[in-house]
Amino acid sequence: MSPQVLTTTLATDVLGVSMTGATSLATLSGRNLSDDVIDIELKFLIFGGPTGNSNPKLTSDNVNANDKPFLGSFPFLAAPF
Repeated sequence: MSPQVLTTTLATDVLGVSMTGATSLATLSGRNLSDDVIDIELKFLIFGGPTGNSNPKLTSDNVNANDKPFLGSFPFLAAPF
């Protein structure tokens, strides 16, 4: 993937709201609040190669969950520490 294609693709990383269907950062159709953005971008940017699986030990920051759960209603994010 060329640098121009990659930067254009990642520039569209938005937290989209879909009232009728699913979103997924992995398919670049917006993202869910719980998507692991860093792991997905590591696969795209640096270590994943064309398939996203070329260097599996280098495509994760190994942070697999938030320190606090999301709330069930707006604003969805827990209060800071």
